[in-house]
This record gives sequence, structure tokens and C-alpha cells, in this order.
Amino acid sequence: LPNMIIHHQISSYIIRNDGILQKSARGPGSGVGPTYDGRLGIAVSAPGQGNITPYAPRSIFATARYSVIRDGDAPYGVLGFVSGAAPVVTGIVALLLDADPTLDAAQVRAALEQTARTDAFTGVVPNTQWGYGKVDAYAATALVRGGTADEPDARSGGLSLTTAPNPVHGGATVTLTLDAPSSASVTLSDLLGRRVGVLHEGPLGAGAHRIAADLSGLPAGVYLVRVEAGGAVVARTVTVVR
Repeated sequence: LPNMIIHHQISSYIIRNDGILQKSARGPGSGVGPTYDGRLGIAVSAPGQGNITPYAPRSIFATARYSVIRDGDAPYGVLGFVSGAAPVVTGIVALLLDADPTLDAAQVRAALEQTARTDAFTGVVPNTQWGYGKVDAYAATALVRGGTADEPDARSGGLSLTTAPNPVHGGATVTLTLDAPSSASVTLSDLLGRRVGVLHEGPLGAGAHRIAADLSGLPAGVYLVRVEAGGAVVARTVTVVR
């Protein structure tokens, strides 16, 4: 299952350089899309520069003396680029399957894509360099488990989002706060990424805006409220119970 999701679809980025925290730029050894047949090519991006990892003693990595720690005196080494990023995503996939063993590959990929983070480096997503953004283990696991009312607000740049109540039986209130006036799109989708509703589409002024969401017609399950405004994207899970 992890290989179905991450094979040739992970971009790596740098979070540290010589021990100094950097601003998460893409790594130089990471490929980009699109594919020859026109697909995006990248699903999500993960940290992959200088990742410390255990090596199997008889693996090809363990025989490369330049990459093992303490000159081979310990079963650990350093992986970079997508070789370092792919195991990170594989571990996150394991967390998602532990949270819900019934998930299939399409649902796992959708959870990773829908909860990926964006910033000044990723720009507007999806795109052929970052995919849907920087993978977020906490947010993806929370999406699969179902959002809870005490989770922090979702925030990106000058945009924040809350939903209440959560879980919800019928109606919910989506509160969207903008630091500056902007055109905003507020949509609702299921775990497979299928859009099931549009809550708002159009300009909004600076400040808080409360949007009523009637979820009474939806089947029980976990859904994603996604907001795009001013070049930023935030998302928040909401659990519908019956």
C-alpha cells in the first residue's frame, strides 16, 4: 500500500542545513512533474535532507561508508532527497492505517493531500513541484480519526478557520477569519477528495465571517472543510454523526 501512494510521487525539502534551521525550501535532488501523460507527478512533499535512519546490515546503503554514522560502528546512516522523504511518508501511512485499518490506497492518498500544509515556498497548490503541499502527519491522522472540538484553529498566513460543533449531527458553523479583504472559496469534500458542497464562493472583507453549513443530508463520516483565500489554503475536518 505505501508504494502505491509514494512511488515517484514524493518531493523532498530541506529543513536543516549544517544544524541551522532553514525555511523549508525544496531539495536539489528532488524531481518535479508533470508526467509525460500530463498527470501532476507529485502528490505531497516531505522532509528528506539528512534524515537519520536505521540500515539493514546487508543493504546497499550499509555498504556505503560515507553515509553510515560513526564509520559503521552503529546501524544507522543518513538518507537524502526522496530516499529520505519516502520513508517519512511511509511512516505516516502506517499511522493512518493504525487509526483506520479499513482505508484503501486512494483514501490514504486523499488524506495526505487534503491535509498537506502550504506556505510561501509551496505557493498555491496543487502544483508540479510541491504537489498538494508539505505532508502533515498530525493533520492527516486527525482527519482519519475525526476532528475534535479542542484542536487548534487551522491557520495559514492571514487566514484562519474553525468549525463548531464537531462532531455534528445537523448544522455546523464555519468561522473564517481574514487579515485582509480577499476572494474566498469554502468547499466541503469527503475522504476521497470528492466535493460534496460549496459553502461560499466570492469576495469577503477583513475580519471574522460565520458561514452556516447544513450537513443534515450527508452520510455519517469525516469530511474536510477547505478554504482558499488570498493565495493561502487552510483545511479543517468535521465529523458527521447519526
